[in-house]
Amino acid sequence: MQIKRPIFYLIAALLPVVLLVLLELALRVAGYGNSYPLFVPSPNAAGYLQPNPELIQRYFAVGRAPKLSMDTQLIASEKPADSFRIVVQGGSTAAGFPYGRWGSLQAMLTQRFKRSYPEKNIEVINTAMAAINSFSLLDFQADILALQPDLVLIYAGHNEFLGLLGAGSAMTVAGSRNGTLLYLKLRHLRLFQLMQALLNALSPAGSQTNTAQRSLMAQLASSAHIPTDSALYQATLAQFHDNMALLLQGYRQQQIPVMLGTLVSNERDLVPFSAVGLADWPALLQQLPYATALPAPVMQQPAALAFIKGQQALLTGDNAAAARWLQQARDDDSLRFRAPAQFNTMLRTLATDYQATLVDVEQQFRQHSANRIIGNSLLLEHVHPNPQGYMLLADAFYQAIHRSGLLGSASINLASAMPELDIPLTELDQRYAALKIANLLRQYPFRQPDLPAMAFTVRDTLDTLVQQRLTGADWLLTQRVLAEYYLTQQDLANASKTLAMLADALPFDASLWQDTGMYYLQQQQLALANYYLHRSLQQQPDNVRFILNMAQLRYMQQRPADSLLLLLRAQQLAPDDTRSQHFIDKVRQSLPASQHTDKN
Repeated sequence: MQIKRPIFYLIAALLPVVLLVLLELALRVAGYGNSYPLFVPSPNAAGYLQPNPELIQRYFAVGRAPKLSMDTQLIASEKPADSFRIVVQGGSTAAGFPYGRWGSLQAMLTQRFKRSYPEKNIEVINTAMAAINSFSLLDFQADILALQPDLVLIYAGHNEFLGLLGAGSAMTVAGSRNGTLLYLKLRHLRLFQLMQALLNALSPAGSQTNTAQRSLMAQLASSAHIPTDSALYQATLAQFHDNMALLLQGYRQQQIPVMLGTLVSNERDLVPFSAVGLADWPALLQQLPYATALPAPVMQQPAALAFIKGQQALLTGDNAAAARWLQQARDDDSLRFRAPAQFNTMLRTLATDYQATLVDVEQQFRQHSANRIIGNSLLLEHVHPNPQGYMLLADAFYQAIHRSGLLGSASINLASAMPELDIPLTELDQRYAALKIANLLRQYPFRQPDLPAMAFTVRDTLDTLVQQRLTGADWLLTQRVLAEYYLTQQDLANASKTLAMLADALPFDASLWQDTGMYYLQQQQLALANYYLHRSLQQQPDNVRFILNMAQLRYMQQRPADSLLLLLRAQQLAPDDTRSQHFIDKVRQSLPASQHTDKN
């Protein structure tokens, strides 16, 4: 029987596709390749997920990925019925650099929720990671939707030019937005991974000289300058807008509310990166009040000249002019580790177009900056906040969440920023972060040429723990040692904070949560005691010790009727425990006779 020519052509056209599909299936059956999901089951905590430590391999051939991962956190594999899940997306600022998880938007928000919603199960899950931009935010969306979030918070934009997959980055994969989006889809195919591995094996390894010693910023930049009037600059603006629009549209289709933050960066005190090598800037700025001439390279470079004019305006008290010049210096800085003002304009428009809530972080920072010009008082270098800055970042989102009514009414209305003692960072965290920043500032692009890393001298117990972190010691171990140190110093405030961070890291450890709550109770920190005691009792509702401690808290909260009910329950569970009857008699003395119930 003769095959008709159109059918023959169709079979000929489909045959390669069929063969490729069969090869893809064969590779999957054989176990070749990997999908690198955003979260994987925790090897140390049954029933919990954690960020995939190999996630960065999602974008690179084997052996070519930088050392980059999300901070470890545990989240319930199955979303609890009473949970309100908040997912954070963004780059290194949202991730909390240089403090890590405990300085992040996630940790600062959680700390506020502990006081204002102590008995509501609010999970804040951080998917932020250094160097990623809108491509990764889009790429993570399917994994985030699988978590069933009730709210998504986004603070991102500074990595769009020179971050991972950025158009001007040394770690880009394609020459266009569409090419990068196609790459992200193809990378999930095992056949594509095989072809990439083969090409990787045949291509030279490339120079790896000193990359381990260089900062991630230095590795990403590769001396890539992107002038404001360049086609690449305009293409990146369009890329950011279109990727964010797709991201917001995806959440809107799933009816998931989104809060979108505007961006902040150092305007007042940061010499434009593209101008760093043009002059001896410390000397030049010191001479500025009486300088009669400026170096020719500074006069000829737009960002450098705008920065000088901004500094001169500050010296003469013309703050409005200073703000204009310093923001222009940032926007003209062709080494683009800071998002230009146009990004915030786009974020405001996107929030309106896709019914997202705009969180004006920029205005929050300006309100707390001298002359409304953002600088070193809130930022450590170009974009990463200090503890007070991170507190303001979280407060901007917290107030937006509170106004939205998504969480219902709060037990305590925290209208002002959290007290400094509440900031979930220990002195150890801050010393370790200060050392990281000091060494970062000694490298490109903050200076040219690089300076060697600072020598670290151990002066006391905390420095010993810093040294251990520098050499890769386990965080849980050093945190336990730190807690013991504070307890021996009878520093209950810092001991409680340290134990609370441990408890947050180990959500399944009911005894640790109970002990943390009791330390807060000793200090009359009733809201925080309530948070930890309530959670531990939820895990072990028949634990008599936990019930008695919660009864004590309720009595201290001037809720004797609730205290009595708990005591009666404890007595029922442990009739021979004389403590229950002792406290029952005490509580009944403070109650009207009508409330002396014996019912559980």
